[in-house]
Amino acid sequence: MRTNHGVAVLLGLALLASVVAPDDAIAQPADASPLKHFEFSTPPDGPWQVDRSTSGMGSVTYLHKEGGALYQITLLENVVLNPEFRKATAAWVADDFRAAERAGMEELGAGQYRLRDVQMGEETLGGKVYYTMSYVTEAGGHYQRARLYLHFPQASANEYFLVAHYSEIARRRSDLKSSHEADFRLVLENVTHRPDEPAPAAPVASEPVATSAQRFMSDFIVAHAMTQTELPRSRLKIRCQAKVEGAYVSLIETPETGVGWVAFTAKRFSDPGRNLLTRMQMPGERRGPTMDWGYVLDRDRDGRADYVAFLYGTACVAPEKCEQPLPSVTGGTLTPELVEIITRNIRLVFWHVTDDNADDRVDGATIPLVTEANGWIEGWLVTRDADFDGSFEECRHFAGLLATDLGACEGSPDGYSVPGRRPGGLRQVPPRDESFLRMINEAVKECGLPAGSLRGLQ
Repeated sequence: MRTNHGVAVLLGLALLASVVAPDDAIAQPADASPLKHFEFSTPPDGPWQVDRSTSGMGSVTYLHKEGGALYQITLLENVVLNPEFRKATAAWVADDFRAAERAGMEELGAGQYRLRDVQMGEETLGGKVYYTMSYVTEAGGHYQRARLYLHFPQASANEYFLVAHYSEIARRRSDLKSSHEADFRLVLENVTHRPDEPAPAAPVASEPVATSAQRFMSDFIVAHAMTQTELPRSRLKIRCQAKVEGAYVSLIETPETGVGWVAFTAKRFSDPGRNLLTRMQMPGERRGPTMDWGYVLDRDRDGRADYVAFLYGTACVAPEKCEQPLPSVTGGTLTPELVEIITRNIRLVFWHVTDDNADDRVDGATIPLVTEANGWIEGWLVTRDADFDGSFEECRHFAGLLATDLGACEGSPDGYSVPGRRPGGLRQVPPRDESFLRMINEAVKECGLPAGSLRGLQ
Protein backbone atom coordinates (compact mmCIF):
# COMPACT_ATOMS: atom_id res chain seq x y z
CA MET A 1 0.00 0.00 0.00
CA ARG A 2 2.66 2.51 0.83
CA THR A 3 6.02 3.48 -0.42
CA ASN A 4 8.92 2.68 1.79
CA HIS A 5 10.03 6.02 3.23
CA GLY A 6 11.34 4.28 6.33
CA VAL A 7 8.13 4.17 8.35
CA ALA A 8 8.56 0.56 9.42
CA VAL A 9 12.14 1.29 10.42
CA LEU A 10 11.11 4.53 12.09
CA LEU A 11 8.50 2.85 14.26
CA GLY A 12 10.04 -0.53 14.87
CA LEU A 13 13.75 0.18 15.18
CA ALA A 14 14.08 3.74 16.44
CA LEU A 15 14.87 2.61 19.94
CA LEU A 16 17.88 0.64 18.70
CA ALA A 17 19.55 3.87 17.65
CA SER A 18 21.91 5.83 19.81
CA VAL A 19 20.15 8.39 21.95
CA VAL A 20 22.85 10.85 20.99
CA ALA A 21 22.67 11.71 17.29
CA PRO A 22 25.95 12.37 15.43
CA ASP A 23 26.77 16.06 15.47
CA ASP A 24 27.24 16.25 11.69
CA ALA A 25 23.74 14.87 11.16
CA ILE A 26 22.08 17.99 12.58
CA ALA A 27 24.29 20.70 11.13
CA GLN A 28 21.68 22.98 9.59
CA PRO A 29 18.62 24.84 10.86
CA ALA A 30 15.06 23.90 9.97
CA ASP A 31 14.03 25.14 6.53
CA ALA A 32 11.10 24.95 4.12
CA SER A 33 8.94 21.88 3.57
CA PRO A 34 10.44 19.33 1.13
CA LEU A 35 7.10 17.55 0.66
CA LYS A 36 5.41 17.73 -2.73
CA HIS A 37 1.81 18.08 -1.59
CA PHE A 38 2.02 19.42 1.97
CA GLU A 39 3.33 22.63 3.47
CA PHE A 40 3.86 23.22 7.18
CA SER A 41 5.53 25.53 9.65
CA THR A 42 8.84 24.11 10.75
CA PRO A 43 9.45 23.63 14.48
CA PRO A 44 11.34 26.36 16.34
CA ASP A 45 14.92 26.78 15.10
CA GLY A 46 16.31 26.98 18.63
CA PRO A 47 16.05 23.36 19.71
CA TRP A 48 15.17 21.72 16.38
CA GLN A 49 17.51 21.16 13.46
CA VAL A 50 17.19 19.18 10.25
CA ASP A 51 18.76 15.73 10.17
CA ARG A 52 20.34 16.07 6.74
CA SER A 53 21.47 12.43 6.70
CA THR A 54 17.87 11.26 6.27
CA SER A 55 15.92 14.20 4.89
CA GLY A 56 15.23 14.81 1.22
CA MET A 57 12.43 15.13 -1.28
CA GLY A 58 9.49 13.27 0.17
CA SER A 59 10.50 13.33 3.84
CA VAL A 60 12.12 15.47 6.51
CA THR A 61 13.35 14.68 10.02
CA TYR A 62 14.04 17.19 12.80
CA LEU A 63 16.16 16.28 15.82
CA HIS A 64 16.69 17.84 19.22
CA LYS A 65 19.22 16.61 21.80
CA GLU A 66 18.63 17.41 25.44
CA GLY A 67 20.87 15.77 28.00
CA GLY A 68 20.54 12.02 27.65
CA ALA A 69 17.40 12.23 25.52
CA LEU A 70 16.80 12.48 21.77
CA TYR A 71 13.59 14.03 20.43
CA GLN A 72 12.58 13.42 16.83
CA ILE A 73 9.90 14.74 14.46
CA THR A 74 9.54 13.11 11.04
CA LEU A 75 7.11 14.06 8.29
CA LEU A 76 6.82 12.19 5.02
CA GLU A 77 4.47 11.89 2.09
CA ASN A 78 3.17 8.39 1.50
CA VAL A 79 1.96 7.36 -1.97
CA VAL A 80 -0.95 4.93 -2.33
CA LEU A 81 -0.01 2.60 -5.20
CA ASN A 82 -2.72 -0.04 -4.92
CA PRO A 83 -5.64 1.00 -7.21
CA GLU A 84 -8.18 -0.62 -4.89
CA PHE A 85 -6.83 1.26 -1.88
CA ARG A 86 -7.14 4.51 -3.83
CA LYS A 87 -10.90 3.93 -3.94
CA ALA A 88 -11.19 3.34 -0.18
CA THR A 89 -12.09 5.83 2.54
CA ALA A 90 -9.38 7.62 4.46
CA ALA A 91 -10.52 5.91 7.66
CA TRP A 92 -10.19 2.46 6.07
CA VAL A 93 -6.68 3.16 4.76
CA ALA A 94 -5.67 4.66 8.12
CA ASP A 95 -6.93 1.58 9.97
CA ASP A 96 -5.05 -0.70 7.61
CA PHE A 97 -1.86 1.36 7.92
CA ARG A 98 -1.93 1.43 11.71
CA ALA A 99 -2.80 -2.26 11.99
CA ALA A 100 0.09 -3.15 9.70
CA GLU A 101 2.51 -0.96 11.65
CA ARG A 102 1.44 -2.52 14.93
CA ALA A 103 1.76 -6.04 13.53
CA GLY A 104 5.17 -5.19 12.10
CA MET A 105 6.43 -3.83 15.41
CA GLU A 106 5.12 -6.83 17.31
CA GLU A 107 6.82 -9.20 14.90
CA LEU A 108 10.07 -7.25 14.76
CA GLY A 109 10.14 -6.60 18.48
CA ALA A 110 9.85 -10.25 19.49
CA GLY A 111 12.95 -10.91 21.55
CA GLN A 112 14.32 -7.39 21.01
CA TYR A 113 11.94 -4.98 22.69
CA ARG A 114 8.52 -4.79 24.29
CA LEU A 115 5.64 -2.90 22.72
CA ARG A 116 3.00 -1.60 25.14
CA ASP A 117 0.36 1.09 25.75
CA VAL A 118 -0.80 1.05 22.12
CA GLN A 119 -3.79 3.34 21.60
CA MET A 120 -5.59 4.25 18.36
CA GLY A 121 -7.61 7.43 18.01
CA GLU A 122 -8.73 10.35 15.95
CA GLU A 123 -7.93 14.00 16.60
CA THR A 124 -8.60 17.35 14.96
CA LEU A 125 -5.75 19.87 14.81
CA GLY A 126 -6.03 23.16 12.96
CA GLY A 127 -9.33 22.01 11.46
CA LYS A 128 -7.75 18.86 9.99
CA VAL A 129 -8.54 15.27 10.96
CA TYR A 130 -5.61 13.10 12.03
CA TYR A 131 -5.79 9.36 12.63
CA THR A 132 -3.46 8.61 15.53
CA MET A 133 -1.55 5.82 17.21
CA SER A 134 0.48 6.19 20.40
CA TYR A 135 2.73 3.55 21.92
CA VAL A 136 5.76 2.84 24.11
CA THR A 137 8.69 0.53 23.30
CA GLU A 138 11.18 -0.69 25.89
CA ALA A 139 14.35 -2.76 25.75
CA GLY A 140 17.45 -3.13 27.84
CA GLY A 141 18.93 0.35 28.01
CA HIS A 142 16.38 2.03 25.73
CA TYR A 143 12.97 3.62 26.25
CA GLN A 144 10.82 5.24 23.56
CA ARG A 145 7.53 7.10 23.78
CA ALA A 146 6.00 7.82 20.35
CA ARG A 147 3.04 9.27 18.48
CA LEU A 148 1.97 8.52 14.87
CA TYR A 149 -0.43 10.91 13.06
CA LEU A 150 -1.93 10.33 9.57
CA HIS A 151 -3.66 13.07 7.56
CA PHE A 152 -5.54 12.56 4.28
CA PRO A 153 -6.44 15.38 1.86
CA GLN A 154 -9.88 13.85 1.17
CA ALA A 155 -12.42 11.67 2.95
CA SER A 156 -11.86 8.99 0.29
CA ALA A 157 -10.06 8.30 -3.01
CA ASN A 158 -6.63 9.51 -1.84
CA GLU A 159 -3.52 9.06 -3.96
CA TYR A 160 -1.21 10.11 -1.11
CA PHE A 161 -1.33 11.12 2.53
CA LEU A 162 0.82 12.68 5.24
CA VAL A 163 2.60 10.55 7.83
CA ALA A 164 3.89 12.40 10.90
CA HIS A 165 5.81 10.75 13.73
CA TYR A 166 7.06 12.11 17.05
CA SER A 167 9.31 10.19 19.44
CA GLU A 168 11.15 10.69 22.71
CA ILE A 169 14.06 8.28 23.16
CA ALA A 170 16.33 7.78 26.17
CA ARG A 171 18.25 5.04 27.91
CA ARG A 172 15.91 5.27 30.88
CA ARG A 173 12.45 6.74 31.26
CA SER A 174 13.79 9.02 33.98
CA ASP A 175 16.13 10.66 31.42
CA LEU A 176 13.12 12.21 29.68
CA LYS A 177 13.04 15.39 31.74
CA SER A 178 10.68 17.22 29.39
CA SER A 179 8.44 16.76 26.37
CA HIS A 180 8.41 18.64 23.07
CA GLU A 181 5.15 17.20 21.80
CA ALA A 182 3.68 20.71 21.77
CA ASP A 183 6.12 21.63 18.98
CA PHE A 184 5.00 18.56 17.03
CA ARG A 185 1.34 19.46 17.44
CA LEU A 186 2.04 23.04 16.36
CA VAL A 187 3.60 21.74 13.15
CA LEU A 188 0.50 19.62 12.47
CA GLU A 189 -1.88 22.49 13.20
CA ASN A 190 -0.27 24.50 10.41
CA VAL A 191 -0.18 21.79 7.73
CA THR A 192 -1.77 22.85 4.44
CA HIS A 193 -2.49 20.73 1.40
CA ARG A 194 -0.92 21.70 -1.94
CA PRO A 195 -2.75 19.83 -4.73
CA ASP A 196 -1.20 19.11 -8.10
CA GLU A 197 -1.47 21.72 -10.83
CA PRO A 198 -3.98 20.84 -13.55
CA ALA A 199 -2.35 18.79 -16.28
CA PRO A 200 -1.67 20.75 -19.49
CA ALA A 201 -3.83 19.99 -22.51
CA ALA A 202 -2.54 17.15 -24.64
CA PRO A 203 -0.78 18.29 -27.82
CA VAL A 204 -2.56 17.71 -31.10
CA ALA A 205 0.44 15.97 -32.64
CA SER A 206 1.07 12.47 -31.32
CA GLU A 207 4.23 11.82 -29.30
CA PRO A 208 6.85 9.34 -30.58
CA VAL A 209 6.33 5.79 -29.44
CA ALA A 210 8.69 4.85 -26.59
CA THR A 211 11.55 2.55 -27.52
CA SER A 212 11.70 -0.97 -26.07
CA ALA A 213 14.62 0.12 -23.88
CA GLN A 214 12.60 3.03 -22.48
CA ARG A 215 9.64 0.75 -21.77
CA PHE A 216 11.96 -1.77 -20.12
CA MET A 217 13.37 0.84 -17.75
CA SER A 218 9.94 2.36 -17.12
CA ASP A 219 8.55 -1.06 -16.19
CA PHE A 220 11.38 -1.49 -13.71
CA ILE A 221 10.70 1.85 -12.00
CA VAL A 222 7.04 0.94 -11.50
CA ALA A 223 7.81 -2.60 -10.33
CA HIS A 224 10.54 -1.35 -7.99
CA ALA A 225 8.01 0.99 -6.37
CA MET A 226 5.74 -2.01 -5.81
CA THR A 227 8.52 -3.89 -4.04
CA GLN A 228 9.09 -0.94 -1.73
CA THR A 229 5.54 -0.95 -0.41
CA GLU A 230 4.97 -2.74 2.86
CA LEU A 231 3.24 -6.07 2.29
CA PRO A 232 -0.28 -6.54 3.68
CA ARG A 233 0.84 -9.60 5.65
CA SER A 234 -2.50 -10.23 7.32
CA ARG A 235 -4.30 -10.41 3.96
CA LEU A 236 -1.85 -12.56 2.01
CA LYS A 237 -3.51 -15.84 1.01
CA ILE A 238 -2.32 -18.79 -1.02
CA ARG A 239 -4.38 -19.04 -4.21
CA CYS A 240 -2.79 -22.32 -5.29
CA GLN A 241 0.23 -24.54 -4.65
CA ALA A 242 1.64 -26.84 -7.34
CA LYS A 243 4.59 -29.20 -7.18
CA VAL A 244 6.81 -28.44 -10.15
CA GLU A 245 10.25 -30.01 -10.74
CA GLY A 246 10.51 -31.15 -7.13
CA ALA A 247 9.59 -27.83 -5.48
CA TYR A 248 6.32 -26.35 -4.28
CA VAL A 249 5.42 -23.24 -6.24
CA SER A 250 2.97 -21.14 -4.22
CA LEU A 251 0.93 -18.45 -5.96
CA ILE A 252 -0.07 -15.82 -3.40
CA GLU A 253 -2.76 -13.15 -3.62
CA THR A 254 -4.79 -10.55 -1.81
CA PRO A 255 -8.42 -9.75 -2.65
CA GLU A 256 -7.37 -6.31 -3.88
CA THR A 257 -4.47 -7.26 -6.17
CA GLY A 258 -5.00 -10.81 -7.38
CA VAL A 259 -1.99 -13.14 -7.58
CA GLY A 260 1.01 -10.86 -7.11
CA TRP A 261 3.61 -13.00 -5.32
CA VAL A 262 5.27 -16.39 -5.76
CA ALA A 263 7.30 -18.56 -3.39
CA PHE A 264 9.48 -21.64 -3.92
CA THR A 265 9.73 -24.05 -0.97
CA ALA A 266 10.61 -27.67 -0.28
CA LYS A 267 7.44 -28.17 1.76
CA ARG A 268 3.91 -26.84 1.71
CA PHE A 269 3.04 -23.91 3.95
CA SER A 270 -0.22 -22.17 4.76
CA ASP A 271 0.51 -18.68 6.12
CA PRO A 272 2.47 -16.40 3.75
CA GLY A 273 2.52 -13.61 6.33
CA ARG A 274 4.58 -15.82 8.63
CA ASN A 275 6.42 -18.06 6.19
CA LEU A 276 7.82 -15.36 3.91
CA LEU A 277 10.57 -12.95 4.89
CA THR A 278 8.48 -9.78 4.59
CA ARG A 279 10.28 -7.38 6.87
CA MET A 280 13.66 -5.82 7.33
CA GLN A 281 16.23 -7.60 9.45
CA MET A 282 19.22 -6.24 11.28
CA PRO A 283 22.68 -7.71 10.60
CA GLY A 284 23.21 -10.84 12.69
CA GLU A 285 19.51 -11.42 13.30
CA ARG A 286 18.50 -15.07 12.95
CA ARG A 287 16.69 -15.76 9.69
CA GLY A 288 13.49 -17.75 10.02
CA PRO A 289 11.06 -17.36 7.08
CA THR A 290 11.97 -18.33 3.54
CA MET A 291 13.74 -15.83 1.31
CA ASP A 292 12.84 -17.72 -1.89
CA TRP A 293 9.95 -15.53 -2.95
CA GLY A 294 9.21 -12.53 -5.08
CA TYR A 295 6.69 -10.41 -6.94
CA VAL A 296 5.14 -11.91 -10.08
CA LEU A 297 3.44 -9.77 -12.74
CA ASP A 298 1.60 -10.24 -16.02
CA ARG A 299 2.24 -6.99 -17.87
CA ASP A 300 0.17 -7.74 -20.99
CA ARG A 301 -2.53 -9.62 -19.04
CA ASP A 302 -2.36 -12.71 -21.26
CA GLY A 303 -2.34 -15.10 -18.30
CA ARG A 304 1.45 -15.73 -18.28
CA ALA A 305 4.01 -14.42 -15.80
CA ASP A 306 6.39 -12.15 -17.70
CA TYR A 307 7.99 -10.09 -14.92
CA VAL A 308 9.44 -11.35 -11.65
CA ALA A 309 11.22 -9.43 -8.88
CA PHE A 310 13.05 -11.89 -6.62
CA LEU A 311 14.10 -11.10 -3.08
CA TYR A 312 17.83 -10.56 -2.68
CA GLY A 313 17.55 -9.81 1.03
CA THR A 314 17.91 -6.88 3.37
CA ALA A 315 20.61 -4.37 2.54
CA CYS A 316 21.56 -0.77 3.13
CA VAL A 317 20.56 1.38 0.16
CA ALA A 318 22.38 4.66 -0.36
CA PRO A 319 20.13 7.75 -0.31
CA GLU A 320 19.62 9.40 -3.69
CA LYS A 321 21.24 12.58 -2.38
CA CYS A 322 24.02 11.70 0.02
CA GLU A 323 26.32 14.49 1.18
CA GLN A 324 28.55 12.37 3.44
CA PRO A 325 30.81 9.33 2.89
CA LEU A 326 28.99 6.08 3.61
CA PRO A 327 30.39 4.04 6.52
CA SER A 328 31.16 0.37 5.95
CA VAL A 329 28.37 -2.01 6.97
CA THR A 330 30.27 -5.19 6.10
CA GLY A 331 32.11 -5.80 9.33
CA GLY A 332 33.81 -4.21 12.28
CA THR A 333 32.28 -2.91 15.47
CA LEU A 334 28.53 -2.30 15.42
CA THR A 335 28.47 1.02 17.27
CA PRO A 336 25.22 2.76 18.28
CA GLU A 337 25.89 5.41 15.64
CA LEU A 338 26.30 2.75 12.93
CA VAL A 339 23.13 1.00 14.07
CA GLU A 340 21.26 4.27 13.68
CA ILE A 341 22.56 4.72 10.13
CA ILE A 342 21.68 1.13 9.23
CA THR A 343 18.16 1.37 10.60
CA ARG A 344 17.52 4.50 8.55
CA ASN A 345 18.69 2.98 5.28
CA ILE A 346 18.03 -0.77 5.41
CA ARG A 347 15.54 -2.02 2.82
CA LEU A 348 14.18 -5.20 1.32
CA VAL A 349 15.97 -5.40 -2.05
CA PHE A 350 14.92 -7.35 -5.14
CA TRP A 351 16.50 -8.26 -8.49
CA HIS A 352 14.22 -8.04 -11.52
CA VAL A 353 13.86 -10.15 -14.68
CA THR A 354 11.55 -9.94 -17.71
CA ASP A 355 10.31 -12.28 -20.44
CA ASP A 356 9.35 -10.11 -23.40
CA ASN A 357 8.49 -12.76 -25.99
CA ALA A 358 6.55 -15.37 -23.94
CA ASP A 359 9.11 -18.16 -24.17
CA ASP A 360 9.78 -18.54 -20.41
CA ARG A 361 13.35 -17.28 -20.88
CA VAL A 362 14.92 -14.20 -19.33
CA ASP A 363 15.22 -11.36 -21.86
CA GLY A 364 16.19 -8.57 -19.49
CA ALA A 365 17.46 -8.12 -15.95
CA THR A 366 17.91 -5.19 -13.56
CA ILE A 367 20.25 -6.08 -10.71
CA PRO A 368 21.22 -4.11 -7.57
CA LEU A 369 24.95 -3.40 -7.33
CA VAL A 370 26.66 -3.76 -3.95
CA THR A 371 29.80 -1.67 -3.43
CA GLU A 372 32.45 -4.13 -2.22
CA ALA A 373 34.29 -1.53 -0.16
CA ASN A 374 31.39 -0.60 2.11
CA GLY A 375 28.50 -3.05 1.53
CA TRP A 376 26.01 -0.40 0.37
CA ILE A 377 23.78 -0.66 -2.69
CA GLU A 378 24.71 2.45 -4.65
CA GLY A 379 23.47 1.61 -8.13
CA TRP A 380 21.92 -0.86 -10.58
CA LEU A 381 23.01 -2.92 -13.57
CA VAL A 382 20.71 -3.25 -16.59
CA THR A 383 21.23 -5.96 -19.22
CA ARG A 384 18.98 -6.93 -22.17
CA ASP A 385 18.72 -9.49 -24.93
CA ALA A 386 16.86 -7.17 -27.27
CA ASP A 387 16.78 -9.55 -30.25
CA PHE A 388 15.97 -12.66 -28.16
CA ASP A 389 18.96 -14.68 -29.40
CA GLY A 390 20.35 -15.40 -25.92
CA SER A 391 23.43 -13.19 -26.29
CA PHE A 392 22.50 -10.25 -23.99
CA GLU A 393 24.28 -7.71 -26.15
CA GLU A 394 23.40 -4.73 -23.93
CA CYS A 395 24.66 -4.00 -20.41
CA ARG A 396 25.03 -0.67 -18.63
CA HIS A 397 25.33 0.37 -15.01
CA PHE A 398 23.80 3.32 -13.21
CA ALA A 399 24.22 5.33 -10.04
CA GLY A 400 21.12 5.59 -7.90
CA LEU A 401 17.79 4.28 -9.18
CA LEU A 402 18.80 4.48 -12.88
CA ALA A 403 19.47 8.15 -12.23
CA THR A 404 22.91 8.52 -13.84
CA ASP A 405 24.26 6.34 -16.65
CA LEU A 406 27.85 5.42 -15.73
CA GLY A 407 28.60 3.58 -18.94
CA ALA A 408 28.92 0.05 -20.28
CA CYS A 409 29.62 -2.97 -18.10
CA GLU A 410 32.76 -5.07 -18.54
CA GLY A 411 32.14 -8.23 -20.55
CA SER A 412 33.80 -11.64 -20.28
CA PRO A 413 32.98 -15.27 -21.13
CA ASP A 414 31.43 -15.52 -17.65
CA GLY A 415 29.09 -12.59 -18.20
CA TYR A 416 29.04 -8.93 -17.27
CA SER A 417 30.62 -7.21 -14.28
CA VAL A 418 31.28 -3.74 -12.85
CA PRO A 419 34.66 -3.09 -11.16
CA GLY A 420 34.31 -2.63 -7.42
CA ARG A 421 30.69 -3.79 -7.40
CA ARG A 422 29.03 -7.19 -7.15
CA PRO A 423 25.54 -8.11 -8.29
CA GLY A 424 23.08 -8.54 -5.44
CA GLY A 425 21.38 -11.94 -5.57
CA LEU A 426 23.19 -13.45 -8.56
CA ARG A 427 26.50 -15.19 -9.15
CA GLN A 428 26.43 -14.34 -12.85
CA VAL A 429 24.89 -11.60 -14.96
CA PRO A 430 22.80 -12.34 -16.94
CA PRO A 431 21.23 -15.13 -14.86
CA ARG A 432 21.93 -18.59 -16.28
CA ASP A 433 19.21 -20.48 -14.44
CA GLU A 434 15.94 -19.62 -16.15
CA SER A 435 13.85 -22.47 -14.79
CA PHE A 436 11.92 -20.24 -12.38
CA LEU A 437 9.91 -18.54 -15.15
CA ARG A 438 9.00 -21.93 -16.62
CA MET A 439 8.09 -23.27 -13.18
CA ILE A 440 5.85 -20.29 -12.39
CA ASN A 441 3.92 -20.58 -15.63
CA GLU A 442 3.66 -24.34 -15.23
CA ALA A 443 2.12 -23.76 -11.78
CA VAL A 444 -0.28 -21.20 -13.28
CA LYS A 445 -1.30 -23.81 -15.85
CA GLU A 446 -1.67 -26.64 -13.33
CA CYS A 447 -3.75 -24.43 -11.05
CA GLY A 448 -6.02 -23.54 -13.94
CA LEU A 449 -5.79 -19.81 -13.35
CA PRO A 450 -7.63 -17.81 -16.04
CA ALA A 451 -6.13 -14.80 -17.79
CA GLY A 452 -6.32 -11.77 -15.55
CA SER A 453 -5.58 -13.72 -12.37
CA LEU A 454 -2.00 -12.42 -12.15
CA ARG A 455 -1.38 -8.87 -11.09
CA GLY A 456 -0.66 -6.34 -13.83
CA LEU A 457 2.03 -3.69 -13.75
CA GLN A 458 -0.35 -0.78 -13.09
